[in-house]
Amino acid sequence: MSGMGTTYVQQTAGIVERDYSSGMCDCFQDTSICVMGCVCPCWLLCDISSQLSENSCCLVCCLPWPYGHLLLRTKLRSQNHIQGSICNDYCRVCCCYSCSMCQDAREIKAIRQGMVAGGHTDTTTSTTVGMAAGIVASQPSDEPPSYPGNATMEMKPQHVV
Repeated sequence: MSGMGTTYVQQTAGIVERDYSSGMCDCFQDTSICVMGCVCPCWLLCDISSQLSENSCCLVCCLPWPYGHLLLRTKLRSQNHIQGSICNDYCRVCCCYSCSMCQDAREIKAIRQGMVAGGHTDTTTSTTVGMAAGIVASQPSDEPPSYPGNATMEMKPQHVV
């Protein structure tokens, strides 16, 4: 039951998405990945599959073009909170298969080397709703940021003095 002067605080947590650490056309940023992507793309795709814990080289290479790579790219992007969409992934894979595959391999390498952090949960603000007055305001949160998997929503009654 809410009475006059009761305020409810709702803690919200949003995922902060980031860009890829390298661009689609940055193939020469890592020449070994570039060469493998051009000379033996199936091997690079199998390596990406194994790095993403799929370990299904046969499945990835046997799926009709470009679906094997599309599935892996979407998994990489969603697990590491990289901006984009499935539609965007599809367009990139279809338009420039080798470049997008090399970009994925460079991204995995950067993550494994600790050069890039995955996306994180942002809990720097909380929304306060004044039930009696109908006021909505944003206030800083005293809680440390949490990481994916810890995001929760809770309602805490607070009394206004």
